[in-house]
Parts: sequence; structure tokens; C-alpha cells
Amino acid sequence: MLIVVLVVMLVLSMAGLALAVIVTETTGALVGNRDVAEARAAADAGIAAAVATARSADGPCGIETSASDPQYSAESECGDGAVTFTSTGTGSAGAVTVTEAVYLIPWVDYSFDAAEWPGWDAPVRGACDFPALPPADAVAEIEELTEPTVIDLRNCGRIDLDGVELEIQTDVALIVDGLSGRNLTVRSSDGVDHAFHIIAPDDTVDQQPTCPDESRSISLRNVFLDEKVSGQVYSPCTITLGRRFAPVSRWNGQVYGGEVDWIGSTPPSLILAERSVDVPGLSLAPTLGPIVSQRDVR
Repeated sequence: MLIVVLVVMLVLSMAGLALAVIVTETTGALVGNRDVAEARAAADAGIAAAVATARSADGPCGIETSASDPQYSAESECGDGAVTFTSTGTGSAGAVTVTEAVYLIPWVDYSFDAAEWPGWDAPVRGACDFPALPPADAVAEIEELTEPTVIDLRNCGRIDLDGVELEIQTDVALIVDGLSGRNLTVRSSDGVDHAFHIIAPDDTVDQQPTCPDESRSISLRNVFLDEKVSGQVYSPCTITLGRRFAPVSRWNGQVYGGEVDWIGSTPPSLILAERSVDVPGLSLAPTLGPIVSQRDVR
């Protein structure tokens, strides 16, 4: 009888140990799962905070934000028409989750309206009465301008500025359907800072580049702007820049295209000196568009 009692006690003791182990493992699993859930929630909170900052700040690029409760650090990086937000969340017991969200940066449509260019002369042209470029009389007409002037050349077909050397003494903007400016050189003739813009408008308001055909592209191979000249190149089609068989190719300002093609076999194929430029009616500050994806990456 005593043996039976001892056996029963041993069985109950072993069962208790087993139950204790099960309870301990279950408790540990619950704590671990809760920590992971906290980390994931913190990472999501970081994404939400960074996106909110992006919508209220000057733009979505280069944002950094963090908090301690919940604990996260988040940042953003812009590139290739999108902004990527990365947030690292940490749970109370040290679990870490990294979440990545990608948002589109909408294309900026620009339709030329001379009324939006105050302070600029905008000669009204019907048929293409501007001299065919690059003959000397057309170059001379541009070089003789003394007041900021925007020249609408969209009735002239594709503009040829290949091999042209311009010395300008005021701000000049060319509104074109398409343009080739291989070996184009633009200098300031009076040593004063001037603007030189080349713009192929996008008249379709849909927040995406609308390129009717590639004849409206802009090619600026071997282009050179001197230090005093800055400008905006804009086209919903392809913009080609770079150096090929030329000692220096340089553009000062900004380039905004439906597609940008950098050429040249030996880097740097082009010196792109990014500068702030002012084009009336055109704001290229990136804004936040729709979300593309959000996922945990670690």
C-alpha cells in the first residue's frame, strides 16, 4: 500500500513539474509575442509620424523623426519618382521590427501661360516668324534682348540649337515642342547672373508625364553653361544630357523630365550643378502621392 502511495505521489510530482514547464514556456511565448507586437506597432507609428511630417513640411525628402513611447526612429529618402520611409520600432523587451513604406511622388504638369510670367516680355507669335535656328540672325535676336523674355517656339517644330554659341545679357526662356542642343554653349555677356530655360510643356493635367512622341524630347549632349548662367530643363518626354567627345559638359540648375538619359562613357559625363531656379507658374518641390507598398523588412 505504501508503494502505491509513493508511486502516485511521484506521478503527481512529475505532472506538476511538466505543468510548470508548460506554464513557463507559454508565459515566455506570450511575453515574446507581445514584445514583437509592440515593436511592429512602434514601427507603424514611426511610418505614420514620418508621413504626417512629409505632408506638412516643405517636402517628403530627408525627414528624420523619433519618439520614446512608443520607441521608434524613422527617416525618408527620395529617388526615382518615389519616397521610401523606413521606420525601426523597438518593443519594451527589446524586440526590433523594421518597416518600409513606399509612396509615389506625383509628376508636376506644366502648361505654359504667358500671363503667369509677370516681368517677362512674351512676344505674341502666330505662325513661326522666329528665324530658323541656328542661323546668325536668330542668335543675334536672342543676344540683343535686354529685358527678360520668354519666346514661344511651339509653332516652329523641333528647334535646332546644335553647335550654337549664345552670349546673353538678360534672362531667356524658350518654350518648345522639342529641341536639339548638341554642343550648345550659353554664356553671360555682361558678367551678371542670368537664367536660360528650355521648357517643353505638359498640357495634360493628370500628374504623370504625357509625351505625345519623342520628337518632343530635349537633347543637350555636350551642353555648357558658364558659371553665371542657370536654368530649368523641363519635358514630359526624354531629356538627354552628358558628355561625349567634349572636354566639359555642364548644366547649372535643374533637370525635370519624363525620362532622363545620362550619356558618356567616362564619368563624370556631365557636371550638374544643382541650383534653385525660378520659373513662373512652375513649382517642382516634391509632394507626397499615393502609397505603393508597406511591409516589414526585418
